[in-house]
Amino acid sequence: MFCPNCGKEIPGDSTFCSYCGYKIVKVNGEDRVQTIELTSKRLKKQLLYSIATIIIGLILVGSGKSGSTTQYLGELVIFIG
Repeated sequence: MFCPNCGKEIPGDSTFCSYCGYKIVKVNGEDRVQTIELTSKRLKKQLLYSIATIIIGLILVGSGKSGSTTQYLGELVIFIG
């Protein structure tokens, strides 16, 4: 079995990952992992980074002259966000 948090291989009877400490939960006799909480945290973090990136891009676009390097950089940052 592999830890969903760090990806390292751990014994199948583990209750915690010995590498990162992530809690492994057994449900109905099968090995299952608490991924809902982890996914929710990752999505929130990704959303926050995307919004911050877009805001930085808008600031760069607004501060540059038409056709300037700053404007192009801002458009690129918005696209990445």
